[in-house]
Amino acid sequence: MDQQKIQSFQDKFLEFQQNLIETVSSENDEIKVTVNGRMEITDLKMNASQPATELEA
Repeated sequence: MDQQKIQSFQDKFLEFQQNLIETVSSENDEIKVTVNGRMEITDLKMNASQPATELEA
């Protein structure tokens, strides 16, 4: 692979990581997690019928 292709892939992958949003939902709750390029949670939104401490993984 040449350097230009590698850089293009890295740019696209970084863009994907920066825009990664995972939404998990069920009948009575929804959890939305936004993760940055270093795989750190940057935002966590919950609309749940029970406290976050009681949510099961």
